[in-house]
Amino acid sequence: MVSLQDVKHRIQQDFIPTFMAECLYWPFIQGVNFWKVPVKHQLLVVNTACLADSTFLSWWEAEDASCLHKHLSMLISGIACSTEIPCTWC
Repeated sequence: MVSLQDVKHRIQQDFIPTFMAECLYWPFIQGVNFWKVPVKHQLLVVNTACLADSTFLSWWEAEDASCLHKHLSMLISGIACSTEIPCTWC
């Protein structure tokens, strides 16, 4: 059985950075889609964006979680990269 502490840790480590990335991605995509793309091509843009998003989420899950999540969280928060956790991104 999963403890409440495990759930809290998983939410902080996985859900929040992923949700923040999604909140940056989709409003931008939809804004450009409705502003610049003709109506007959909007579905194609959304489908392509969904494919890119699904690819990103799959890659996100397959990568080293601690390093990748740390760097994306820092990027979203506007914090400069530090080498506290050595990884391929530093």
